[in-house]
Amino acid sequence: MYNRVPHKANDREKENMIKYYYKTAKEKQMASFERFKKNSWIYVENPTMEEKDLLINQFKVDASLLQDAEDINEVPRFEIEDKTLYLFTRFAFSSGDIIDTTPMLIILTNESLITIANTRFSRLDRFISGKVDFNTLNRNLLLTKILMQINETYDSYLNNISKKLRIFSTQVQKIRNKDIIQFVNTENVLYDFNTALVRLEAIYNSMLSKKILKLSEEEKDFFEDAALASSQLIQITRESLRTMVNIREAYSTIMTNNLNRVIKLFTSLTVILTLPTIIGTFYGMNVRLPLSDNPLAFYYIVGITTVFSLVTIYIFVRNDWL
Repeated sequence: MYNRVPHKANDREKENMIKYYYKTAKEKQMASFERFKKNSWIYVENPTMEEKDLLINQFKVDASLLQDAEDINEVPRFEIEDKTLYLFTRFAFSSGDIIDTTPMLIILTNESLITIANTRFSRLDRFISGKVDFNTLNRNLLLTKILMQINETYDSYLNNISKKLRIFSTQVQKIRNKDIIQFVNTENVLYDFNTALVRLEAIYNSMLSKKILKLSEEEKDFFEDAALASSQLIQITRESLRTMVNIREAYSTIMTNNLNRVIKLFTSLTVILTLPTIIGTFYGMNVRLPLSDNPLAFYYIVGITTVFSLVTIYIFVRNDWL
């Protein structure tokens, strides 16, 4: 399982966190430049004030929307300003045992595609290594490829959570208190995933239905694939939540049943031991009682109390009270 806590932006090294990537359809590897080149992918990670000024002044990024991108609670949505698409999305990431989602702003202009995030987008490595086929000249297609990789960040964590839940579902009786705490944290993660994915799916469908972008058939197919993938991830998320509820209810039922059995056992023992106690109490009185002068009185009393106890046990067992 995973713990979920509010995250902070990664510590930065003293390096330029605005990177310019360029790749044509003929090139196998993505090239990186120190300065902007038309039709580049501009990757921005945890920008400084100087870098924000550069984005606002040189690339005409809307300052208020750029500020919204820094809000860790920003929800997926899109806006169009001066024929520029601003798409707010969220991707999943982890740091050690901590798993969370973080916002990413994708800006689609006539000359470039800009991605801005406070946390490193780990799936960038797949673009750099050539595992994802793309070119920066086709910005619409690059946008859909990035969205597909964002979906993949959720998929990897959801698969791990599903596997762990299957293990827990077969070992409900072995669940410990720390497992319950992990359940609560994981449930929060799943609710966070569900909220982000539902909004992402709505964005994809809205952009397709309203024809926000002029998409070719290939680009439209990729966009529809991204929407379908989001729908499937939502289904997996909700199934995981239902599984967690079922496991929790099963665990609660087992614990309640065990408690009832213990209470029933101790109640039965109390009744069974009450009979010898009553007889022993009578013979502890300083009065004349039957068998008080008999040298074998002790053995008679023990025998009688044993018989009464055995009869009581038999009655309890027969009626399933014990």
